Amino acid sequence: NSEMHRLVCGTDICAGYPPDPPSNLTCSIHEDSEYMACTWDTGRTTHLHTHYSLHLRSVGSAQGAEDAEEDAEEDAVFPAGSWVPLSTLRNRTRYWAWVQARNKLGTARSAPRRLNLQNLVVPILPLFSAETTETSPP
Repeated sequence: NSEMHRLVCGTDICAGYPPDPPSNLTCSIHEDSEYMACTWDTGRTTHLHTHYSLHLRSVGSAQGAEDAEEDAEEDAVFPAGSWVPLSTLRNRTRYWAWVQARNKLGTARSAPRRLNLQNLVVPILPLFSAETTETSPP
């Protein structure tokens, strides 16, 4: 038989780092908005696909982020870059917030931060207008 069979084997190697614990979690709600926006520092570049998620837990339901596994149905989880609809927070105002980072090499969590939604509102800036006239004064 003149057919040649060839077995090709290979390994795909990706170098990278486990995620650093996210830091500097900052959240704000613009006045008259129905959404909260949060940002954070991710730490060093991992060189791997890393998934970040924002976790919110009502202050009245647990002591902090370290208790999250005990009462998971109370957590609200939002992917990085998404706006948090205030309607999903069930009219509560105080939360523990933390960010979790996960890739193939590990998981890291930011330190939990206490948020009071009433203190996060950024007022709308007043609008100033000026009028110009084409005529000269008498």
